[in-house]
Amino acid sequence: TVNIFRDYTNLRYRLLPFIYKEAFETYQNGLPFIRALSLNYPNDKKANNNYSTFMLSDKLLISPLIDTKIVPLTIENYVGKVKAKFFNNINLEGNPDYECEFDTLNFELNGNSINESIKPYDFTAIFEFKLKFNNNIMLYAAIDDGSIFYIDDKEVYSDWNYHGAAITKIIKLEKNKIYNFKMKYLQGGGQAKVALYKQIIRKENNTKVYLPSSTFFNLFTGEIINGPTTLKIKNTYEFLPLFVKCGSIIPLVKEVNNTKLIDWKHFLFDYYPSKEEFDKDYIYEDDHETIAYQYNEYRKTNYVIKYNKHIKSYIFILNKANGEFKNSNLLRRRTITFK
Repeated sequence: TVNIFRDYTNLRYRLLPFIYKEAFETYQNGLPFIRALSLNYPNDKKANNNYSTFMLSDKLLISPLIDTKIVPLTIENYVGKVKAKFFNNINLEGNPDYECEFDTLNFELNGNSINESIKPYDFTAIFEFKLKFNNNIMLYAAIDDGSIFYIDDKEVYSDWNYHGAAITKIIKLEKNKIYNFKMKYLQGGGQAKVALYKQIIRKENNTKVYLPSSTFFNLFTGEIINGPTTLKIKNTYEFLPLFVKCGSIIPLVKEVNNTKLIDWKHFLFDYYPSKEEFDKDYIYEDDHETIAYQYNEYRKTNYVIKYNKHIKSYIFILNKANGEFKNSNLLRRRTITFK
């Protein structure tokens, strides 16, 4: 386990020039570094419906191995309607000020009210509903603020406090059994959220990975795969489904145990050739410690790599560095290893 963790930690350190530049891009234009497939492939319907794979920038594609999934309850999990009673106080006192029914117990309010007769803040509610599942599941909930759960009027979970919503384990439920739930809810200012989830335990030995319409290089096996296609990859912790889009060049440094020990004078460029795709990007540098970059104290080194069919060669152009920052004169010379 330690060796596996060390390998991935070292990989993260080696990728820091790539990560650092992408973080600067996010700061400048708001484009996220970690992206859903749909952001890079908006016209691909399968990419738009994919929630298990993501990309770092537009170059690395990753599909984490997930042993368990926590997903929202669907209407099929409810037996009948959710009956709701709302009170304009924090103690469930008096007669309800508003009563209604929901198909599912899932709402989120931020300054607005569930109904004009109910205050947006400092109210309570009682929800009564029945649940049934086709598999043994663990029930989770995300509640902002407090809640008490009952099954057949027996308390099974209590957290009557003020806090934000975090997905929290409630109780394990058996398949094909109808459960009569009652839930008391406390809203104490700020946002209001109630949502129920279930945990599905995966039994598959393989993970399905969708690769969109590019050519990808499997970083662990060396295999080159043309998308769009779906792969079935055996689940192991040693080999994460990790792909590089061909045509990409990835700037790297040697792994270290601390970011202060990184040798920024020695860069490695890993290139994954493509005759169709080209890469145009830059190395970003600053003092790594202050916010001077906000005042244009940073340096960019632009580069481009592409295939020239007339001379049947790959051409890599690394431009002169542009910009200055504190002690940047110490990095006027560097060694570059190109792979």
